[in-house]
Amino acid sequence: MNKLNTETSFFSVVKKEKNFILYFTVFFFLVGALINYCYPYIDNTSDTGGYIRWAQENKYGGTRPLGYSHFIDFIHQINASSAFLFWSQLFLFFISLLINFYVVLFVFDIKSIGLKWTLFISNIFFISGIYSANLAMSDSLFLDLSILLISAVLLFIKRPNAVIFISILILLLYSIKIRPIAAVYPGSLILVFFLCIKKKYLKFLASAISIIVILIYVNYVKNRTEEDQGARVFSSFGGWQLASNALHVVPYLNLNNPIIETDDEELQFVDSYVRQSYPYFKHKYPKSNEVSYEFIWIDSLPLRPAFYTWRNNNRQLGYYPAWNYMGDIYNRFGTEVIKKYPNLFLRYYILNNTQRLIFPPNEVFDHFANTGSPGTYERNWFNWSEKEPIQPRHDVFRRLLYINQYSYPVLWVVFLLSLAYFLIYIKTCSRCLSPILFHSSIFLISFILFYSMASVFAAPINLRFLFPIRVAIIVFSFLMIHFYQLKKSVSKK
Repeated sequence: MNKLNTETSFFSVVKKEKNFILYFTVFFFLVGALINYCYPYIDNTSDTGGYIRWAQENKYGGTRPLGYSHFIDFIHQINASSAFLFWSQLFLFFISLLINFYVVLFVFDIKSIGLKWTLFISNIFFISGIYSANLAMSDSLFLDLSILLISAVLLFIKRPNAVIFISILILLLYSIKIRPIAAVYPGSLILVFFLCIKKKYLKFLASAISIIVILIYVNYVKNRTEEDQGARVFSSFGGWQLASNALHVVPYLNLNNPIIETDDEELQFVDSYVRQSYPYFKHKYPKSNEVSYEFIWIDSLPLRPAFYTWRNNNRQLGYYPAWNYMGDIYNRFGTEVIKKYPNLFLRYYILNNTQRLIFPPNEVFDHFANTGSPGTYERNWFNWSEKEPIQPRHDVFRRLLYINQYSYPVLWVVFLLSLAYFLIYIKTCSRCLSPILFHSSIFLISFILFYSMASVFAAPINLRFLFPIRVAIIVFSFLMIHFYQLKKSVSKK
């Protein structure tokens, strides 16, 4: 990788366009003050208490990764108020957007005032991203890391060097610590390494290092989970979720016969429980055009009753050791079901979930006014008294969030049009489609596709899961507008 100092060039762009720092700052304080006034208590869900509990105990093997728990613990050491957590998350969000803005201007040498303002406006009017800073969950932090990762990769495409490469690895590692779905990011990164690094052995070395970093972290988490919970798993929740996804095929099977063929007694137990319980639970299963995440959380669906039954037969295990052990069983069960019934899984889970990719439900963004009774962990953590009403003063953002839900079909149309334009003109204007623009487009397209496919497979999609896709689509469509302007200017010469 070439050793090249790009700081001067980058900061010259920042200096030249310093007015946008002022615009970002003014908007940041105005919207922050508005949200803080209307929502004096940070939004909390049933997951918030879990994040707080594991921040206090610092044990692996909870229902969520520990990355966000470590973050809120760090913030809590500085200031325990929920307002400080909100302002911290909003600050990080705007910093990541500001960096991304200047990176795009620098990498693609944007001269057009119209394009600069288009990118600025599309950044600041990220309504759900802004509001997620007022949510005590991992969404905002994961979005920030994803934005910074995209920005770092674009810088690497312009000038491959060791410093940026190390920055990419650090952002990748912390992204996975927040959410395991970031494990798909190396797919796009490796593509970039092979496109942009000149020396062949360095292409393979950079790719291998990115994979090794993930494997080392996965092994570390497995060791810590085994130490803390007695089960060597990376994500027990992932096993529960996989089984939940697989259960979407159950209503369409002949349950007089075993669902899977196995000699594994633990898998036989799950198989038998699902089949025997189905007549009692079948009205709770999702309809043929739906997907559901309730298998994991609802006691009137088979996964939790099976877990309780299994735990009663293994009383020596505590709740979370049993949760992790059962997560491993469910991972194996879900894998076998999907392997045996791929067509049914495709029809009743993948295709239905793909529809949610296009038109994602708002989920937790709808719930603030209905979740005014935080648990003990939340009240103690944020120093909220028992008598304190956890409600907004004005729920002004609700309608904006409803409208935002409808933006994703538009975003996908914009992406498809931009993709079509890229594919049509990829060979017709070699003078304006520079290697940087070409490689960046390939990276963004692959990022969108890999993340989309992983999201569809991983769990029922909700709007907050698609934040990184929105950022990548905005940047890619922006590049296609830039490409169009370059093409137009070349044709005039």
